[in-house]
Amino acid sequence: MLLPAALTRYSINTQLRQAHFLAQICEESWGLSDLEEGQGVSSTRAGKLWVIQSRVTESVMRAAA
Repeated sequence: MLLPAALTRYSINTQLRQAHFLAQICEESWGLSDLEEGQGVSSTRAGKLWVIQSRVTESVMRAAA
């Protein structure tokens, strides 16, 4: 299992850190819809994905409070 080893190696060992880590993954992969780097994104799709990412960010902020 690569994920548990990576979480341990980089001290992602609290729920808040895990939430931030997952939010960053969602941000960098356009809501887990792009699995390859350098994919073109239309403005319509970017807008939809921004909504998804903002919801993830809101969830992370609630978890941090």
